[in-house]
Amino acid sequence: MNTPVKAAIAVAVLAGLWAGATAYSGGRVKTEMILQAESLRAHTQSPIRIRKVDYQKGFMGATRTLELEFGCGPEQGGKDKVHTMVWQDQIQHGPLPGFGGFGAARIDSKLVLSDADRAELKKLGMDEVPVSLRTSVGFDGASNSRLLVSAFTIKPDAEMSLKFQGLDANLQLNKDGSARYTGKLPGYVIESPTKGFKAVIEGAEFEGEGLAPTWWALNGKGKGVMKAMRFEAPGPDGQARTLFAWTDVAYQQDGRLADQLFSAEFNLQGKAEVAGVKLESIGMKGRMQRLQAQGWTDFVRGAWSQGCQSSKNPQAEAERLMAPLLALLPHNPSMSVDEIKLTMGGRSAEFSYSFGTQGVTAEDLKAPALAPVLMKKAQFKMAGKLPLGFIEQMLKASGKDMPPEVLNAQLDQAVARGFVRREGELISAEMEMSGGTMKVNGKPIPLPGMGPQPELAPPPGEPQAQ
Repeated sequence: MNTPVKAAIAVAVLAGLWAGATAYSGGRVKTEMILQAESLRAHTQSPIRIRKVDYQKGFMGATRTLELEFGCGPEQGGKDKVHTMVWQDQIQHGPLPGFGGFGAARIDSKLVLSDADRAELKKLGMDEVPVSLRTSVGFDGASNSRLLVSAFTIKPDAEMSLKFQGLDANLQLNKDGSARYTGKLPGYVIESPTKGFKAVIEGAEFEGEGLAPTWWALNGKGKGVMKAMRFEAPGPDGQARTLFAWTDVAYQQDGRLADQLFSAEFNLQGKAEVAGVKLESIGMKGRMQRLQAQGWTDFVRGAWSQGCQSSKNPQAEAERLMAPLLALLPHNPSMSVDEIKLTMGGRSAEFSYSFGTQGVTAEDLKAPALAPVLMKKAQFKMAGKLPLGFIEQMLKASGKDMPPEVLNAQLDQAVARGFVRREGELISAEMEMSGGTMKVNGKPIPLPGMGPQPELAPPPGEPQAQ
């Protein structure tokens, strides 16, 4: 067999293998794309609904077209006029989709605008939707999606404008349903010079890992930063002032899933300004513990599909939405913000709170009246401590300064009533509910419908109650 014949046979074999791989990837991608669309189509009470699915498959590629409906019509319990739009996926089959890499498919997605939509977009100063989405799908079922939003400026009316500096986000979805995501948001400005209003976001970046199989409901490790968030509006004198500013923000989370119970710790740090009061630092540390994964996922999914609520039986809809949350209770879930620390002028104020349940059983959830059961098995705690100097600085910065003797008189009155404690310059307070008993600074107080509270021994030096 001569060399040209051998070459021809080799080319034919490669062509056959490529054609077979293309046909295989095309069939597999079609199945997955249709199943995905039909599963989303089942959410009939969502504010964004899929009304029609069309899939046109060829040898080299395919086109999936989804007819979307926005808004809540009368059949969903709303009165607004619904709006339709078309979403289209241009799919190129593997093994060399678009000759840009190796895999099962490459998908370019976009909104297909009607003439009316284009006319409305034109009024905003835009010719096209500045969004592109490209997804690469591997033969193992994993995918990588990149979302790009170009910078743009729009003016909805003569008094308002939005300057958006773009977005670059990436999502890697693994075969097991876990995910990794990253994103950069340079910033945006919404302002109305005539009204003196301005909202600004600057320098936001984020990344994280979602847990399988429902990464969109359960976040594992994650972190992010933001240079600034700022809101400005006219003050009482009509001059523009900063209502709220948050700068040099850093966030971090570490979550895990064990025995289908989700737990996580988070940490947030930054600087802030509120109504002219500047804080040198603001920090927050907290935890979530024993959050049953399936119940939480069902709640998030139900809340997402609850956008257009049927008015036929709103109580039944509310009970359906709350059922997954109630299913969390027998696992003794808890959430706590272990520390909120505010620092101003070198002095710091610290606050904390926590809530959860302990000992709720499946039988408890069947009780005709659930509120009394939860009151006895709910746990709540809130505490705070701050130096007197912090209070004085806060009052002065907010323009509500008062003479020291007046401030001390008010604090003495609060101490006498048992609302706060004072040890020299340190002011503190604590409230706790557990086992159906409420305590303020260690002393029980009555709760409606919970019967008499147990008597506690008074602190040393106080007379016994008669």
